[in-house]
Amino acid sequence: MTVLEAGGSSDYSALSINDFTTHDVNEYANQWSRLYQGVYRANFYIEQDALDRVVWSSEEIRKKYLGEAHFMRAFFYLDLARMFGHIPMPLTTVSENLPQVAPEALYGQIASDIKKRSNYYRRLNSRISVKRILGTPLNGQRKD
Repeated sequence: MTVLEAGGSSDYSALSINDFTTHDVNEYANQWSRLYQGVYRANFYIEQDALDRVVWSSEEIRKKYLGEAHFMRAFFYLDLARMFGHIPMPLTTVSENLPQVAPEALYGQIASDIKKRSNYYRRLNSRISVKRILGTPLNGQRKD
């Protein structure tokens, strides 16, 4: 039996997600809702910027946060795809019943969002490196 740090051996929801099993019919309903709330927030942020509804203190700050919004949307879509397979892919905050998209379209959008994030950060500071941000991947420790 796998024991997770947060909930321990009695946290059936976390165990089910970890083991790709179901303990309850609605086991993943909460994850579905939380991940799509994140998608909605990222879409809202991106839309507000596109409509010039946000007053930024500098272009550098704008690019930083817009890049982060694109990255988070990609992250949420990736988690949704890994957990649920074929999923709807809203790219706006308009509430509508969307059909599931083909995996190629979904992963294409994820790649596009990550590329946009990379482009924003590349323009901000060319000295930022993956090692500086994440540390050494093998030992998981951050080194500044």
